[in-house]
Amino acid sequence: MLVLRDGRKIIGTMRSFDQFSNIVLEHAEERVVVGKRFADVPLGLYVIRGENLVLLGQIVRACDARAREPAPHRLTPPRAPARRRTMPRRRRPSARSSRGAPHDPRRPPARPPLPRPRAHHGARLSADAPAPAPARQSNG
Repeated sequence: MLVLRDGRKIIGTMRSFDQFSNIVLEHAEERVVVGKRFADVPLGLYVIRGENLVLLGQIVRACDARAREPAPHRLTPPRAPARRRTMPRRRRPSARSSRGAPHDPRRPPARPPLPRPRAHHGARLSADAPAPAPARQSNG
């Protein structure tokens, strides 16, 4: 059952919807209520734009409700038997083992250090390296 912005009540089988709440109803009927009486006006296949939709609900008929009730002799579902382990658990190596620290699958492997950049014209790589000699100027 759908209630639209203008107050109409539409009943039908929902066949499709999208991200904008546009809805396609099959076997749609408009329910007109006057006092305690009502009438259903058949509409057929009906497309409703999502911006006109106010309320969306499900109608549960009496025959559907009886079919959904659990049988009186079985109110709770049966429990599944407990599963037994068929294979023994594998032991993980501890941090104290002789093989080294355990591998953590969430941590990426360690990267090797990056190579040192090479020197180019007039560059000094460290403070110990001698400074290049200044160029001589000629008076001429």
